[in-house]
Amino acid sequence: MRWTEYALSIVWYSVVSGIILYLIQRLQGVLPFNPQDLAGVDVAANTGSSFNSAVSFITNTNWQSYVPEVTMSYLTQMAGLSYHNFASAATGIAIAIAFMRGIVRKESDTIGNFWVDFVRANLYVLLPFCLIGAMLLVSQGVVQNFNAYDSATLVDKTISVEVDKKDADGNVITDADGENVKETNAVTTQTIAQGPVASQEAIKMWGTNGGGFFNANSAHPFENPTPFSNLL
Repeated sequence: MRWTEYALSIVWYSVVSGIILYLIQRLQGVLPFNPQDLAGVDVAANTGSSFNSAVSFITNTNWQSYVPEVTMSYLTQMAGLSYHNFASAATGIAIAIAFMRGIVRKESDTIGNFWVDFVRANLYVLLPFCLIGAMLLVSQGVVQNFNAYDSATLVDKTISVEVDKKDADGNVITDADGENVKETNAVTTQTIAQGPVASQEAIKMWGTNGGGFFNANSAHPFENPTPFSNLL
């Protein structure tokens, strides 16, 4: 490919795969691997969360403007976000290689083939390391399953949270100044999120991506439970 063909291939691939990622997020409520029955990611929420997430993940920016465990289904996390952790890293590798070829091949009109470089980056660099890395993480206790979230009854029942007070119709009650009226609710159970974490964690780290499976990312014990996993 000439440099123009190479560049257009990257642009078209990014556009098409970005649209697919956007649709996966919007339609996740009717797609499989969604044991929590999470609704589609609302484009109006979080200043356009689904579009922002699609663009940021295809560009390796991976800006996480959402809480993943209560926003993204397992399918979205795997086929959407984890896939683009691979794809965006492979695209970056391909661009770097093409740039070096452009410098070296002074008397050539071509700089290689984007699709060949993209596939090789995935097959020879990213996938082998991540297969081994994911298994090592699982051996340390990083979660990897398709189970629905568990619910645990708290031993200490004194924990409470402040929430907006609502009327019988579910509308938030406001005071004379228009501020939301608050009430205190006792917390008696804890929802324990889980899912295919290790597979996403491996490429998140190896592909230098942001946006982990949990909102706390690698500070969460299900993503990083031991000193050895932290070293990895």
